[in-house]
Amino acid sequence: MKNLFSFNYDTFNYWPIYDAVKKYYPLGIDVNRQDVRITKRSETFVDNYPANKDIQELIHENIFIQKNHSTRWGSFQKDLQNQTAKRIRNTSNLMWPCFSGNVVLSNKKNGNCIYSSELRFAVSLLGPFYTIYGADSTTLVLHSGIPHPDEPTYPVRFPSINAITASPYQEYESTFQIVQDSIRKCFPGYRLVPFVINTMRIEGLHLDHFEEQDPTIHDALFYNLENFTYSMRRVRGDKSYGCDEWRI
Repeated sequence: MKNLFSFNYDTFNYWPIYDAVKKYYPLGIDVNRQDVRITKRSETFVDNYPANKDIQELIHENIFIQKNHSTRWGSFQKDLQNQTAKRIRNTSNLMWPCFSGNVVLSNKKNGNCIYSSELRFAVSLLGPFYTIYGADSTTLVLHSGIPHPDEPTYPVRFPSINAITASPYQEYESTFQIVQDSIRKCFPGYRLVPFVINTMRIEGLHLDHFEEQDPTIHDALFYNLENFTYSMRRVRGDKSYGCDEWRI
């Protein structure tokens, strides 16, 4: 059953989120229809959507131009590192319309298994929105290759998200609050998109490379997060955290 975008409009106003998605992405167009297919092999239907140019310009301006990225995001991460005294990874890239990073809380290796606990965060380039959540994952490092005795094998990582923490909770509480306070300070007027909203889907939404599945709001505003399709039983904390910021 699809978790479609909906909310109590007598109490909350999440329409700015819908409006941002509608502004930048095609809605209600079946990209698998033969008459809307793109003939150029290097171009997808979403590539050809007029607003996609706007997204690419935002990514170019804020991430590709190193000076801008350093000023608008690099300084934020340095300040965050000083506050948390923990390792900060910059995960911003040219594929997704957001600044992003994570705070590494722990990273342990036991044989061929790596256990990682990190607080992930992102600030959208498509509107005044941000996301924060904890992610506990395991990664198995196994040898793989062509199944033939004469062919060499090589180590391959097989990651899996085991749990998501949707709010300041347990071991993530203090770091979550520090990150949130820092984002509010550096990006005034931006609001946290609650986990319960981030995991919703908008009917007819199409993103590049998502033709075979239904992308979430998080996928559209920030980046592809496959674990958001996982069972809600893997999520702990308050899934509605941040909703108060959207009250009428």
